[in-house]
Amino acid sequence: MKVDVSANFISIPRSCACCDDTPSVELAVKASKKRGNTQYTKSWSFPYCSSCAAHIELQNAAATVLFVGLTVASLLMFFVGWWCLIMVGLSIAGWKIESNQAKSDCGSNCASSGAAVIYLGWHGTLHSFVFTSRDYAAKFMAANSGKLVNMTSAHYDLLNDPPK
Repeated sequence: MKVDVSANFISIPRSCACCDDTPSVELAVKASKKRGNTQYTKSWSFPYCSSCAAHIELQNAAATVLFVGLTVASLLMFFVGWWCLIMVGLSIAGWKIESNQAKSDCGSNCASSGAAVIYLGWHGTLHSFVFTSRDYAAKFMAANSGKLVNMTSAHYDLLNDPPK
């Protein structure tokens, strides 16, 4: 669920953003934008339990394997032609294996095998996030209720009747 908040300071609920368990680590979500020749980056840290942090890291590694493999394959295409398809196949297989492992490492309460919070970016004091966990989205909205903008009926429904 996409949630927009207009504030300089945002309250971050202290439970795992993926499974709602007791957090032990924080993972940063970042967004960047460029104005002229200057790159600006903002980040927010969200709490995760160690199990969820581990499966998120594995899912990120899977994406990296796929990206690197496809990049190498596209470079090799100019030198070895169709043989680069072997690299594409190996990259996809590696990604699939690691991605499936990340999914199997998820607990029954996990919202996703990847990051449970995505920071879409900001404009002034308006910050946009996507939450894969409805429980955590409800907690986040409740903690920042006076700062929420662009509310829809789905947002109001979740605030008025949060998951148990």
